[in-house]
Amino acid sequence: MTLRTVIIAICAVLVVLAIVEAVTGWGGAVLIACEAAIVLALIVFERSRYQPKVDRSSGAWKPTGERFEDPTSGETVEVYENPQTGERDYRRSA
Repeated sequence: MTLRTVIIAICAVLVVLAIVEAVTGWGGAVLIACEAAIVLALIVFERSRYQPKVDRSSGAWKPTGERFEDPTSGETVEVYENPQTGERDYRRSA
């Protein structure tokens, strides 16, 4: 279980507890729910921020011959390089 999963679970529990507390009449539930929802949204959407902005259509992308197994997904990844810019792109092998 990753830290990201643990934090998402904690935030989800806080949101549920805040809803229960709001139904029972406790006054601080709205603040707790807002804070937990903000943290939950930030964690869920943070991965999209770090995606590389590689334009595969421009330039001459050539395979480098490098292949490795991605430790996160377990898939085989092939490395491509744009000799004009030196950028590298990591693509799933077919």
